[in-house]
Amino acid sequence: MCGIIAVLRRPATRPAPDPAALVSALDFADAAFDHLDEVAARLEQVNRDLGGVPGVQALLDAGARQRLVEATARIGEQVARIEQDLDEGRRPASEAVNAAIVGIKDWLWAIGRDRVRAAEEVAALAGPGPS
Repeated sequence: MCGIIAVLRRPATRPAPDPAALVSALDFADAAFDHLDEVAARLEQVNRDLGGVPGVQALLDAGARQRLVEATARIGEQVARIEQDLDEGRRPASEAVNAAIVGIKDWLWAIGRDRVRAAEEVAALAGPGPS
């Protein structure tokens, strides 16, 4: 019996992103909620930066992961307030606003559920002080 056990890619050539820069980008996004499309673009970039081995390496530090989780939670709270304002008519709805909110929620999910979870699982497997 045979089968595919794993698919290996070439080693990553880019360095691990700086966790402080990623959190800074999220802090900017948190403060820029007057421009929802820009918030979505920042989150998309953070998600892209956290991709692959370099992204996992950046989040092996539990403190970096926690700061990222906290920043995404703040943005999620902002989104919930905006959605409530939209539902109650305190904010004008438009196709652009809806598209930006959907994008923001998608990127928050990807960062919080995919990227952070992957790093947590690798950290658990690697044990303390992974190289």
